[in-house]
Amino acid sequence: KDIEKGVEIGKCWEKHILQVCDEYFFYEQIEEFNEPFVDSLSEYDDGRDLSAYDFSKDGFDDANKRKLAYRYRVIAQKYAQVLVEF
Repeated sequence: KDIEKGVEIGKCWEKHILQVCDEYFFYEQIEEFNEPFVDSLSEYDDGRDLSAYDFSKDGFDDANKRKLAYRYRVIAQKYAQVLVEF
């Protein structure tokens, strides 16, 4: 019944959700791209092993669809991993 407390809790949840999205799903880096699904850039993905790939130092920009495709592949793998665990 406390509206101010409800708004405060909502903002706290929003902060945490965005933090998770940034840390695990590259949200801040890819939010400007309007791709309908994670496989939409698979044609640019060369299948490189990304287990040791340093996304924070790869010089990603909007002109490099391969690096964007790498991010989408990792996102898809994370989703798939969670689905298998349930």
